Amino acid sequence: KVNRLFPRAFPASSIKVQLVLGTLCGVLNYLLIVIREFFKIPLFLDTVFTMLASFYGPAAGCIAAFLSHLFALLFDTNSNLLWMICSLTIVLVIRLFSRNGKPVSWTGIVWILILTVVLITVEGTIIASLLYFTGADYLEPSSLSTSVFVLLTSGVSYFAVAFLVRLPVNLIDKTVSLILALLVYFLAAKIRRLYSKRKE
Repeated sequence: KVNRLFPRAFPASSIKVQLVLGTLCGVLNYLLIVIREFFKIPLFLDTVFTMLASFYGPAAGCIAAFLSHLFALLFDTNSNLLWMICSLTIVLVIRLFSRNGKPVSWTGIVWILILTVVLITVEGTIIASLLYFTGADYLEPSSLSTSVFVLLTSGVSYFAVAFLVRLPVNLIDKTVSLILALLVYFLAAKIRRLYSKRKE
């Protein structure tokens, strides 16, 4: 017996639907980043809608990831397309557990969270260190800057600092992001079911 979290798995939507959803989620991702920076929220919150889009299909997830990072690159001088690697990893992990109509269980959701946190932390550490040591004009986001400054002034190496500050933030951030993405998915599914009943 499968321990299902959802009444059915996340089947990949049609390409047209994925294009629309991916574009919409890409815009919403960037708007959430703007809100985060405005209110100085100590989290990343930059992958909520990438996660949501990924549940509908790989194309939707990739489009959302690309557009959110493209907008960030165009309007934020501190951005870099290298960070898109982290978002694409999220798409890959989610599709790994929801491909081919495969049921998604509570266990699957936990594994999505664990793999995402570990992989994103490692990738983020490598990317941040690369930008730092190559002399790129890179500043840590507001969610990390204070912790980075304190640890660096204590004599800790930048690579260790980049990892240590990202791990707890990513754990909290990806947990919150995944919960928000699932809530939006369930809400959209409920609205769709209610709409279908009204048409009958």
